Amino acid sequence: MIDRVEAVRQAREWARQELGSEDPGIAEFEAGYVVWDRSTHVGDTAPTQVGAARGVLDRATGQWSLWPCLPVDEVIRLYLNHRAGSARFPDDVRTMLRLSGWVPGRDGSALLGSWCRRHGVDDEVLFPAARASAADFGGLTIVGYRFTPTPDDLVPPPHSDLAERLGLRVWQIAAGDARLLVMDESGAVHRRDSSGDLPFAPTVDEAVVRLVRGEDD
Repeated sequence: MIDRVEAVRQAREWARQELGSEDPGIAEFEAGYVVWDRSTHVGDTAPTQVGAARGVLDRATGQWSLWPCLPVDEVIRLYLNHRAGSARFPDDVRTMLRLSGWVPGRDGSALLGSWCRRHGVDDEVLFPAARASAADFGGLTIVGYRFTPTPDDLVPPPHSDLAERLGLRVWQIAAGDARLLVMDESGAVHRRDSSGDLPFAPTVDEAVVRLVRGEDD
C-alpha cells in the first residue's frame, strides 16, 4: 500500500524521468495518485499544453500508468473506470471490447429507452437482466455479433418456443451471421442456430468472454 509520503517520493522520481519536471503536482484519490508537471497546468487541474501527459500511481499495486492530456478530475474518472473494467474482464477481452466501442461505465440507457418507446417494448418484455445487457452492449458489434438494439433498428423475434420450454421470459441479446444469443430472465445465455439450442454461458459477461476468445463453436 502506497502512502502519501512514498507517493510524493515516487512522483518526484517519475516526473523527473518521464516528464522532465522538477516540480510535479500530485492529487490523491481513493485508488491512488495523479501526477503532472505543474508548468503545463493552470493551477492544479487544467492542462495548458497538448500532450502534457499525466501519470497515475496505483495505491494498492504501486504500478504507474500514463494518461492523456486531460484535467486531473477526468483522469481520475477514466482510471476508476479502467480499474472497474480490469476487474470485470481479462486484458485480452477488454482490449477487443475497447476496439468494438465498449468502455467501462458505458451506459446506453438513454438510447435503449428511446428505442423501446419507438417500438413499444415495455418492461414486461425487456426484463431487468436483458435491460442491463442492452444498456451495456446494445448497438455494438463484437466479433461479428450485433447486440440488441442493433444498428439496423430491428426488433428481435420473441423466441416463444424457447421461453415455453424454459418456463422463463427470454430476450435476444445478439445476432451473428448464423447464430443467435438469447438470454433468459435468470441472466443465463443460450445459443440458437440451425442445429438447435445450447446453454452458452451463465451470464452475459461470460458470454462476451467466450465470443471474444472464439469459443462459440
